[in-house]
Amino acid sequence: MFLKLLCLFIVIPLVELYLLLSIGKATDSLLLPIGMVLLTAVVGATLVKAQGKKAFDDIKAELSIGSLPGDALLDGLLILMAGALFLTPGLLTDLLAITLALPITRSFYRARLKGWCKKKITMNV
Repeated sequence: MFLKLLCLFIVIPLVELYLLLSIGKATDSLLLPIGMVLLTAVVGATLVKAQGKKAFDDIKAELSIGSLPGDALLDGLLILMAGALFLTPGLLTDLLAITLALPITRSFYRARLKGWCKKKITMNV
């Protein structure tokens, strides 16, 4: 567990910083990496807001017919994770966040998360 936290809070930001500095050095411009981070922040905020609203509407619709909103709740969780990743400045985390926020790629993560949950539930029964 300690190694995972170490990776999360130290290694990933260092890799992100190295990548941004490398892009700046390769292009002889400080504005390009800063612009890339700002652009992904704006696009990410817009995408997360729209997808979050859709997930919330899907949850409400499923609850209104008396159905459990399993997939919609997982989508909401994945969109929330995407929003948190967009808050972290960097290109790799933004790329991962985009794949979590887009419906077509989010289905991949949802399927993996469902499998993980099923595995945890069956192991504890």
